[in-house]
Amino acid sequence: MLGSLVIVTFGNLLKAVSFLFEGRVERMVILEWFVKRTPEDMQFVFPVAMMLATLLTFSQMSRTQEIVALRGAGVSLMRLMAPVMFFSLLVTLGVFVFLDRIVPPSMTRSQELWDKKIRKNCSVPSFKENILLRDSANRLVFAGRFNLRTYELEYLKIRDYSPDGTEFKREFSARRGLFKGGKLWELKDLKLLLMQGGNPTLVHKSTQTMPIGEGPEDFAQEDRSPQEMSFATLLTQIRKLEERGLSNTLSLKVELYLKTSFPFCIPIFALIGCCMGLTSSRSGGFIGFGVSLVATFFYYIVMSLSSSLGKTGVLAPLLASWIHNIAFGIAALALVLRVQSR
Repeated sequence: MLGSLVIVTFGNLLKAVSFLFEGRVERMVILEWFVKRTPEDMQFVFPVAMMLATLLTFSQMSRTQEIVALRGAGVSLMRLMAPVMFFSLLVTLGVFVFLDRIVPPSMTRSQELWDKKIRKNCSVPSFKENILLRDSANRLVFAGRFNLRTYELEYLKIRDYSPDGTEFKREFSARRGLFKGGKLWELKDLKLLLMQGGNPTLVHKSTQTMPIGEGPEDFAQEDRSPQEMSFATLLTQIRKLEERGLSNTLSLKVELYLKTSFPFCIPIFALIGCCMGLTSSRSGGFIGFGVSLVATFFYYIVMSLSSSLGKTGVLAPLLASWIHNIAFGIAALALVLRVQSR
């Protein structure tokens, strides 16, 4: 783990050292940014570390003839691998918890430090513009601008449709909207367009108070990446978007299923490492490390391709999130059968 982690975090380490010598950012801020940035890179280290550990262990046992002695004593290949597989399942559980509890808040904090304290000429935005949300099954809300400090909406349009969503009923247009608490907003300079019997009627009102969404959080919600959200948070986000019909959730579903499928690559790489260690007793540490990196590199390529196919709708999200595990799992079982037949 430590050896692999040095490689994947080397770029961030150089960046942190550069900031340190420039002297424009406080040392503790740089240190916290580096520490909080590390878990994001660590998630890619677990498969490499597991495969390398099992490969080197079984290579050493093969080189010292311990495998021959054990097989001669009647110990089966599956019995030899049983402790490794048990340990790999424990690591799988640990990786799932790590990805769900450690990585999201760390990524959020590191990005916050980068945006607000490290990146030059960074300013915190005061407005969000062109916000579209579906308040309910038959109501669309558009805000031209939302003030993140005063909770004030500008250039607001609210359209109501029939329950089946096919017929336009009315439209509220307001120059300003002020938050009054809870879900209530006070609309200023309001124009109400009513469709009655196919004839439009325009009504002017100075003010009107009405509920919109869940409050300011609907308009102020930041665009967080799926990696910055836990499994439960991402699932809630998907359900919320689907209920309101706000956007296509294929991409988010793929990321959700990846959170469960990725940890299960640990037992697969443990099996591959065991088999390679048993068939190549002469492999040294550097060769084993190289083989582990190449194998995991191909795994990430296949995972990237399959997830892309899922996000574009070519594959079902669940299949796209698991197909790389299925492919490498079949390869691992084939290696086991090959080694067992020798």
